[in-house]
Amino acid sequence: MNSCFVDPNQFSGACEASAYFKRYLAVAEWLLLSSGLVILACLVLSFGFEQALAMPILIGTHIGTIIFAGVFKVAYVLRCVCLHGLGETHF
Repeated sequence: MNSCFVDPNQFSGACEASAYFKRYLAVAEWLLLSSGLVILACLVLSFGFEQALAMPILIGTHIGTIIFAGVFKVAYVLRCVCLHGLGETHF
């Protein structure tokens, strides 16, 4: 399978597309790791230390859990798109 969505004979920048996919794949994997760690930290703070934290901080950690779960999902979709662009068939 060709690693680009276009025919390399018709588009001179087809090999550059592979470089973009590799760059965005690294970004997606970094986002997966960092948002996963933030989610874990928010969950530990929300449910592990709820008695020691003030209410605004608890509200922030609950909202952070929801927001970073969304970031995690978007990063996973970006990772799948990049892997598909690089010719992978199993994600």
